[in-house]
Amino acid sequence: MRVCMIVHKPYHSDARVRRYAEALSDAGAEVDVLCLTPVGKVHRPRPGIRLYAIPFVGRWRGGGVLAHFASYAAAIFLFSMRMLCLAPRVYDIVHVHNMPDFLVLCALAPKLMGAKVLLDIHDPMPEFYQSRFRGSPASVAVRLMRCEERLSIRMVDAVLTATSNF
Repeated sequence: MRVCMIVHKPYHSDARVRRYAEALSDAGAEVDVLCLTPVGKVHRPRPGIRLYAIPFVGRWRGGGVLAHFASYAAAIFLFSMRMLCLAPRVYDIVHVHNMPDFLVLCALAPKLMGAKVLLDIHDPMPEFYQSRFRGSPASVAVRLMRCEERLSIRMVDAVLTATSNF
């Protein structure tokens, strides 16, 4: 089985992604991880896990909504380009870890080639936005994020989440 995981973080910084990748590798799967390049510490994954890191796109910490969006947009473009380079590899599953939900767009080519796409919602984006930027539930931004979340969920074969909101 071939699995591709996509995460908008460095591989070493998200224990959940590492554990998924390691469990899949231990079970005999070939695992590719598209992630951000780590700043400083370099983590070498176990054998059977290949990292494809893109440059860290924008330091959005302390930045506003537009800085977040620009970072996500650049990452989606770079992840999509990397995914096209990996297109000859036929994946059985593409496991997309949110934030953002629309990282599922990077899985379009494998989905068209028959891969199943799983969206793992670590944090609901509308609620994250409201708490981070003190947004109103009725604001245009929050409503757009809810719409984006619904569209992302429609694009995938399965959703994994820790909440019952979906």
